[in-house]
Amino acid sequence: MPNLTSKTAVISLEHASENGYQSINIDSMPSEQVQQVEADPISVLREQRAYSPNKDLLNACNALVQIANSINDDGKIKVSAKGVNSINRQLGCDMNLQRIRKIKTKHLPKKELIAQTLLKVAENIKLGKTYCDHISGVGEVERGLNFSFTSHTWCKSDFDRQRELTLKKGSVLSDYNELYWEGKYQDRSKYFYFPYQYRVKTKHEIAKEFEQAHEKALRADIRLNKAIRKAEKIEKNRVENASIIIANIENSVFDYLNKNHKKPLFLDTETTGLGRHNQVIELAIVDNDGFVVIDTLLYTDTLIEYDAKVIHCINESTIQNMPKFSEIQDCVLKLIANKDLWIFNKWFDIGVMENSACGDFSIDIKSTNCLMEFSAEKLGCNDRYISLANACYKCSVSSGTHRAKSDALASARLYNSLMNITPNQEF
Repeated sequence: MPNLTSKTAVISLEHASENGYQSINIDSMPSEQVQQVEADPISVLREQRAYSPNKDLLNACNALVQIANSINDDGKIKVSAKGVNSINRQLGCDMNLQRIRKIKTKHLPKKELIAQTLLKVAENIKLGKTYCDHISGVGEVERGLNFSFTSHTWCKSDFDRQRELTLKKGSVLSDYNELYWEGKYQDRSKYFYFPYQYRVKTKHEIAKEFEQAHEKALRADIRLNKAIRKAEKIEKNRVENASIIIANIENSVFDYLNKNHKKPLFLDTETTGLGRHNQVIELAIVDNDGFVVIDTLLYTDTLIEYDAKVIHCINESTIQNMPKFSEIQDCVLKLIANKDLWIFNKWFDIGVMENSACGDFSIDIKSTNCLMEFSAEKLGCNDRYISLANACYKCSVSSGTHRAKSDALASARLYNSLMNITPNQEF
């Protein structure tokens, strides 16, 4: 072990005491003894009998020995509540007293290895060694006795998070004890240490780390500002392009309403997915003569699900410069007001439009006609749920291509066909 300053040796031994061991004060020691402590503090502690387990840690060791002996005797596990509490406190375990007492040791797999491991761990703790050395039985202990034995032990990542501590000169992380265990992810490993392998950071190191953290924060701010400027530029381009599309939609709606058409309207949407919180990314409204009043892609910052992309082939780049639904929602409401509106599966389409809208947007679902239910009734289906493609097939009309305009026109053709069905017509 490399030479250390007196202060480092004291701090190291104090950290060792936090793991259940007593420390010694070297301020009153002769210089020769201080040098000996700096060279090998653990040996000095053992010689002075200062490096010994405290009472609670000793109780934990005795409880481990009791459990090991019970396993070797093929009887019920005999351990006190006090011993279990000591194990949980000192070793960071989650052992349950009632659960461990119910274990039948006679049928316990690899019980000899489990018992040997518990005895070895207890011995290591009493000797001041790293108690989770490279012991293959630790995994068997966790599985056989059904409690976590290593989840809260000190490891290198725990010490890295302690800003006051750093590895001593000459120490290499990969040289230390390594523990493997089986679980959900195979070949996992964790390195275990005792604090005397670390030293207190100097003021220069702390200042350097503070400076590095400050520089890192500045770089993060620069990246954030760049991202904000990029987002603002993208939004500016979107607004410029969307304003042209919105103006065309407003003119189309205005012209259609001026003609005072009394024809039924058919609305269809494409969305980011099939969930209840998804949003509209394409909208089309046509009349039963096939006249297209609105047909537009719509922008949203909600990610489009993969399954939805496969169906309608619309991705994020396709809608990047399109208007938002909230920017055309007033036009939609003006167009469908007091009109005979038909939607195939009206609950879904009205729901996603309300998700995408802002402010006061409401479509009366009771006064809106559901073409899906109407089709199921006319075609004599036992269930009210029928797909648009299936309904079109039964009526011998061409179906849509999973785009808003195409499906809206298919809905209009389906409606016209259903209205011409005779009462006794079979499908």
